[in-house]
Amino acid sequence: MVDYLRFTPELCYDWKQAVVDVERYYPHQMKRTLDASIPSQLESKLWIVDELKKIEDCFDFQPNIALIGGSRCWESRPWWSGFDFQPNIALIGGWFANYITPLLIDNLNACKVVNHEIDNDAKDISYKYNKRYKDTGQYQCLIKDAMMKELDEIFDIVINTSCEHMFPMKRFVEMNKQSLPFNGEQNSPLYVLQSTNDDQYDDHINCVSSPEELAEQAGIVPEYMGSLTLSSGMERFMVIGR
Repeated sequence: MVDYLRFTPELCYDWKQAVVDVERYYPHQMKRTLDASIPSQLESKLWIVDELKKIEDCFDFQPNIALIGGSRCWESRPWWSGFDFQPNIALIGGWFANYITPLLIDNLNACKVVNHEIDNDAKDISYKYNKRYKDTGQYQCLIKDAMMKELDEIFDIVINTSCEHMFPMKRFVEMNKQSLPFNGEQNSPLYVLQSTNDDQYDDHINCVSSPEELAEQAGIVPEYMGSLTLSSGMERFMVIGR
């Protein structure tokens, strides 16, 4: 079970410097930075990694190959078998990606995490939180409205933890059929989607009432569906599937 984040000295230094820089250069983002660091944000990201590690047939086929720095990011064994396979992961609207990036790299041995954001401040701040991964080429943030434009790379896993803020993911899935490897179900990327039924916020434009509705909205076949009540009281839904 994945129930904690590895808070290493390197991570501690990067996060301390990120907070200092936000206060100095992005004071208008201070509240959002604090909001991104509350316990419920970590709880929802731990849930993702914990469930992904349980899905043993995630890549029980010839995986999509990501070439990073000219070298292959996988070996011949399935990724759950010692995590020899290093998935290339896309985040859709990943915000500062402060929790999700180290969790994916430390627990799933992610080769690269690419965050697709529309907010330049979020990009800059995410690079401060994830400086060590940016420096090694394991983290990248692109300014791109992924709900309006196709992705530029092939990804093994596509994660959207903010579905309530966006159009239904079916739009994304349909739009990326040509750029993502949809050669039958086994060769499609694994989608990890989260949403909520909490419609009290103005920017929650696409809430759902159940994980079943979330899967239907996205047009994916679920391998996992569940709900989790966070420490904040919000109920979150998650679907993992193709």
